[in-house]
Amino acid sequence: MKEYTAENRPYFHLYVEVEKSEFLNRAVNTQVLRDLLTTYFKYTDQDYRDLKKILGMDPLKVTILRSGSFAEYCATHGRPPRHMNPDNYAMEALLQNQRAGTWRPGRR
Repeated sequence: MKEYTAENRPYFHLYVEVEKSEFLNRAVNTQVLRDLLTTYFKYTDQDYRDLKKILGMDPLKVTILRSGSFAEYCATHGRPPRHMNPDNYAMEALLQNQRAGTWRPGRR
């Protein structure tokens, strides 16, 4: 999702849901994911290499969502949020559930 800093500079904010079992089997955290994606983007996109220098900031932010966040959103709203550029309402609803920590597997 494209978002903006307080200085009105754009950045790409990636929200990722990781299964609980993956936390146990792999070293998964926001820094690792951001480093891997930054390396990939630099390799595949010539312009991405210069973004950090031009913007004076890291143009990528990664947030790991609690396991089950998208399932809870689907159960509540009857459909998943769009994968690319979801509207503000959908993102706020997803993040509100994330902050509340209300999801329990199997709950419908």
